[in-house]
Amino acid sequence: MKTKISFLLTAFIYCAFVVAQYKNPDVPISPVKGIEYYYYEGNYPTEPTDFNVVNLLKAGTLLNISLSLAISGSDYLFNYIGYIKVPVDNVYTFYTLSDDGSNLYIGNTKVVANDGSHGPNEQFGTIRLKAGYHSFRAYFSQLGGGASMAVSYSSALITKRALPDSVLYRDGKAFPVISVIKDTFMLEQATLNIPFKVIDTDGVLDSLKFKVYSNNLTYMPNGNISITGTDSLRTLTLTSPNNISGVVRLILLTTDKEKKSTSVIFNVTIKSIIPQISVIRDTMIYKNSLITGIPFTLTDNDDAPSTLVMLATSSNQSIVQNASVIFNGTGNARTIDVTPVVNASGSVTLTIRATDPSSRYFERTFILNVADTLTYKLSETPFNPQPGVDYLYAEILGNNVIDFTTIQPDKAGVISTFSLSPSLVNNYYAFEYTGYIYVNSTARYTFYTNSDDGSMLYIGGNVIVSNDGGHGDQERSGAIDLKKGYHKIVVKYKEGNGGEVLGTNISAVGFSKRPISSSMLFRDGYAY
Repeated sequence: MKTKISFLLTAFIYCAFVVAQYKNPDVPISPVKGIEYYYYEGNYPTEPTDFNVVNLLKAGTLLNISLSLAISGSDYLFNYIGYIKVPVDNVYTFYTLSDDGSNLYIGNTKVVANDGSHGPNEQFGTIRLKAGYHSFRAYFSQLGGGASMAVSYSSALITKRALPDSVLYRDGKAFPVISVIKDTFMLEQATLNIPFKVIDTDGVLDSLKFKVYSNNLTYMPNGNISITGTDSLRTLTLTSPNNISGVVRLILLTTDKEKKSTSVIFNVTIKSIIPQISVIRDTMIYKNSLITGIPFTLTDNDDAPSTLVMLATSSNQSIVQNASVIFNGTGNARTIDVTPVVNASGSVTLTIRATDPSSRYFERTFILNVADTLTYKLSETPFNPQPGVDYLYAEILGNNVIDFTTIQPDKAGVISTFSLSPSLVNNYYAFEYTGYIYVNSTARYTFYTNSDDGSMLYIGGNVIVSNDGGHGDQERSGAIDLKKGYHKIVVKYKEGNGGEVLGTNISAVGFSKRPISSSMLFRDGYAY
């Protein structure tokens, strides 16, 4: 009998001990669906012990855990806070799959430890929970590279699944609300007052605390930001520094006495009060001629364009004298006329300065080439010019371009531009393309070939680009002065072994480097 009683007593104590291991549920205040999120920025390889020292930039509510509200691409943290409602007393397993670190807490117990810098990694932990609501917190840190965070759970009655929205809750107390602040602009060295409203339905407005974060302390230092006002009407005052122009992102954050926070994000464009001159393209004229109507745009954000004083300075008075640069117009759209010195030729840098009534100024430079046309290569007129170039093709060993006057081609034809598409093999072949390139102005032209392996480019029989030999993809260039019209062009290419690349480009004063297009290429119009 004693043995039976002892056994029953032991069983009772054991059962009582096991039951005691199940965590009792918590009691949320007016629970509603969703969770709270708190977003911070900073580089923390492991979870901070005190989040009061981390920059809290954003807070609010979500239906579930998500990284979609992150502002930065790296160095940020999330805290997700709420309650999970479980249906029955049971042992529950929680999982976090994250890149980088994550931890998950039920109450004050760390159930999942998955912290640190790492790629996608899953960890799990178990806890005994009684049916009902249980407070939880999920932490995530993004340090760099990929970013992902997923939380799952399972039990004897629940197969492993992502936490559904239906089991997540938060306290139903309202967050403070800040009215929308639209993107705006201000001048440098100016003060801007931005009115906004704040609402806190379950708190005292005067107990709200405000912080403003600037993503560029050069454009908007913390000392240049202040908030004034009482009750629901407040004013954000910004003072822009001197010699600043650009866009600064501001985050206005308010926190109530229960530490619930919300924020608004907006951009302020700071406009320079220094005059601005648009880019003026380098250009060219012939000796003993003048150029008129070179366009540029003149702007000033705090002074009328008519109040600006214009000045031109030449780097070489023997080619262009300062007084020979004439400005036209009084508004934003202006032009320049330039008359070089008689019989002078060469290159000169012209500096244009605009000065406002406060003696602030801005300078823009451009190059004027005064050309002696006698040194420019004369154009050649093809017979009945037609679009395209002629090509010869041969399969042959070696890495250097070949002379087709001594080699019998395996193939010949017409193609629209310098393309390797007619080749029949991947290695050890050669091309020679012959035609005319049309240039629509007299100027100095720079030609480029990038090739793997060898290439050469000729204009009128002269080597302009030498890029021959066995090598990987590399670019070489050369320049020549050409008069407007057609000029004979030959491009040779040799593929050895490995990569196959041929690119041809052209640039000149007035236009940037670009591919030699089929619209520039022609051939004598005889039939094959």
